[in-house]
Amino acid sequence: MVRGRPEADHQVFIFIVCIFFSLAILGCDSNRILNPEEKLEWKTYTTADGLSYNIVDDLAVDSRDRIWIATFRGINVFDGVKWDTLNSSDGLPFEYAEVLHFDKQGNLWIGKRANGNGLIKYDGTTVTTFTTADGLSDNNIQSIASQDDGTIWVGTFYGGVCRYDGIKWVCFDTQYVNHRTVYSIYVENDRSIWFSTADGVTHYDGLKWTKYLRRFETEPNPLGYYYFKQIHSIGFDRLYVGWFGFNYGVYKYEYGVFKIIKFDDYEYVTVNDVSVDSLSGVWFTTYSRGIYYYRNGAWNNYTVGDGLPDNYVTSVVVDSKGVIWFGTGEGLTRLQLR
Repeated sequence: MVRGRPEADHQVFIFIVCIFFSLAILGCDSNRILNPEEKLEWKTYTTADGLSYNIVDDLAVDSRDRIWIATFRGINVFDGVKWDTLNSSDGLPFEYAEVLHFDKQGNLWIGKRANGNGLIKYDGTTVTTFTTADGLSDNNIQSIASQDDGTIWVGTFYGGVCRYDGIKWVCFDTQYVNHRTVYSIYVENDRSIWFSTADGVTHYDGLKWTKYLRRFETEPNPLGYYYFKQIHSIGFDRLYVGWFGFNYGVYKYEYGVFKIIKFDDYEYVTVNDVSVDSLSGVWFTTYSRGIYYYRNGAWNNYTVGDGLPDNYVTSVVVDSKGVIWFGTGEGLTRLQLR
């Protein structure tokens, strides 16, 4: 019997081992998203399933992967099987919640954008309310974010942004942020916090406030008007590229430069929310065009024809298993890969 060269056998062995470990790594990665061979599985939950109201205003996911859903009729909690509701009977001062955020300590922070009653903190048992009487600049809450140490940042409609360290409130007006209306807040780290406003973007590095994308600082659009600088949402991917959703698409922020990516030259395509998956793919929810997804230089658009119940999509979160959850005008939608 003729045997191959020992070094050839060794190379074959190494090749087989490499394939084995590659497959093992891929098989263990539950967060893989949108590989061509994988099937997208959409499922929508409505009032028929236990949702209080079909229009979902915001979503948050807790450390147990439960989805918290802000609606006109209270906050629903869904663990994948069972539904619960948090409302006025639990001490909330209002039923209609529009903004949700979990801090690293597990507290749920709740706000209402218009006709607001202040900021609500829910620790799982006790409800605490903060209003202008406590130091907030405005009771209409547009956005909430937190740092690892528990510091809370709150964007308001009339009063800029406020910071709470657990003891006192400090608020920052248009001397610091671009506009008094702060739609979204993104904490990269303690020395890099971004604020999207009704007139561009503000960055805070812990000492200095820097303003970007003021309304008349860039070129006009094809209709002859200046790009309207209402920046609604912020996300950063794992390559530290920033994505800022506005009324025509997104600004991509890379190497200190903002680049416009338009979803449509002539119509509004307002980006409501941005979220990043484990492979640095970026999800964008829109007011009327469903969902846009960007990964490795390629774009996809998913609408009612692909499995969404509605093209009005308010919010998106990704849980620890890589499942994508969307709030829509017709219920809560789950996207899984099979």
